[in-house]
Amino acid sequence: CQKPSMLWGLQRDFYEDKGVDAWSKGIVPNYVTTNSWLGRAYAKVVLGFWQDLLLRPTLDAASAPGLDPDEPCYVLEVGSASGRFAHMFVRSMLSLVAQLPYLRRLKWCFVMTDLPKKNIDSWLSHPSLAPLFATGVLDCARYDASDPARPIELMMSGVTIEPKSLANPIVAFANYLCCVIEMDAFRVFRDGRMREVLVTTTAAPKPEASTAGKKMPDLSTWSSSFHDSVTPVPQYLSHTKDKEGRLRNATYLSRSLNERLRYGPARCTRYDAPFPPELNRVVDYYREAFRTTGRVGDTP
Repeated sequence: CQKPSMLWGLQRDFYEDKGVDAWSKGIVPNYVTTNSWLGRAYAKVVLGFWQDLLLRPTLDAASAPGLDPDEPCYVLEVGSASGRFAHMFVRSMLSLVAQLPYLRRLKWCFVMTDLPKKNIDSWLSHPSLAPLFATGVLDCARYDASDPARPIELMMSGVTIEPKSLANPIVAFANYLCCVIEMDAFRVFRDGRMREVLVTTTAAPKPEASTAGKKMPDLSTWSSSFHDSVTPVPQYLSHTKDKEGRLRNATYLSRSLNERLRYGPARCTRYDAPFPPELNRVVDYYREAFRTTGRVGDTP
């Protein structure tokens, strides 16, 4: 449903071309999400989650077992980049599990994923990751986060991760990822109006052609500008249907959001079904804040 923009293609080409150099050479910031302290902190959270699931049957005899120790527990990192966080996490988890005898037989595996092939090749050839791959606590896969419905094929074990294929809950991380995934942007105004924000990006072509035979943009001539779409949001995606001819949830979501901001809960009933309750509360909060404070003005 995203509007086409050259930004997404340029960004993908950048990561495909640079590989792990994008992080190792300091082009993209990464320390805040790849340091040893964070790796250990994440490992403690995941370990606590597994412990809670293992203890669930003893706390509530009527409940089904929360974790099957004979089946693998997967930790999935979406966008593993250089692999530094994965290394920190796995080493921390190995140390923590070794201190808890009743967890030593637990089967677990950290799965690194990313889209650029250069990143994956770097992981597979890295001497610090090789012993972790060999013991089975680390695996990897090529995965496109902008196409989340596709199964994840693990390269080392050959396992396919897809809906309903796992016995145990999966844990997923996505550090520094959402900022590089294709998305749409909207402006919400105090009077309830919503407008789609569009970006226009221009760049002159380079004199030389790329290896694919197409002209590449000269980023030194880069120019971007933003403007609001005049099309009201309730009509956004109104023509987009799935294979069965049904409107996608995004249509109902945008319509419901617009109506809730404009009229409030009492007059918004038609599209409530697919609208998440948590988001209802958030929208109600901002709708009331915009209506009573007047501090926002005619700005998002």
